[in-house]
Amino acid sequence: MRAFFAIFVYLWCLIVPGYAQETLTFSAVKGHPLNQLGEQIVNEAYSQLSLQVKIKEYPLARSTILSNDGVTDGELGAAASGTRNKFPNLIQIPVPLVYVEGVAFTINTEFVVDGWESLRPYKIGIVRGTKFAEPFIKDMKVVKVGTNRAMFEILELDRVDIVVAELLVGLVALRSLDVPGVKVLEPPIVRIPLYHYVHKKHKALIPRIHEVIKKMGDQGRLATLYGQYVVRLK
Repeated sequence: MRAFFAIFVYLWCLIVPGYAQETLTFSAVKGHPLNQLGEQIVNEAYSQLSLQVKIKEYPLARSTILSNDGVTDGELGAAASGTRNKFPNLIQIPVPLVYVEGVAFTINTEFVVDGWESLRPYKIGIVRGTKFAEPFIKDMKVVKVGTNRAMFEILELDRVDIVVAELLVGLVALRSLDVPGVKVLEPPIVRIPLYHYVHKKHKALIPRIHEVIKKMGDQGRLATLYGQYVVRLK
């Protein structure tokens, strides 16, 4: 029996060398409402490998740079676009961890959303610098403001028909505002997958965590956690 246990420990160390009881630190963009959900997901995933996880938030410009440089152990979640080319030391776990959902919020305007072009007849409010949306609505009737608060204020004042924002960002903003009657139009305008990235120094770990996260996705666990999080914000 002792011999069997010794062999088991030896094989485990070969599969994931040096990871017993280790805490991994992942970068995340400071203040983003997806961080809490992402942290819950990766904690659950890595716990299945007997690993602990800590999230450190950084400004947008620094987060992925620090994870690529190996200062942290990877990135909590990032879009695939540009990440592979700009940050070659980060290895993507090819299962969407969560989605950024770009949606239209409204008070008085009702229509079925069908992509960006379905917004064209309406006057749109948006926070300046919203990268997922600006290229697609630049030739539409757009009012740009500086903050989420200002965006929902012009919606309440009927200066725009709809406002466009990330679903979770909008829901978090509304919790601190007194703007009654705001609804989310369905379906989302766009859904952008965010992937978990691990620094290449942990390449021995990557097949294992990929397997765990894929299983969570296949079994509907990722979708369940996302749905529960959205309900809590509403």
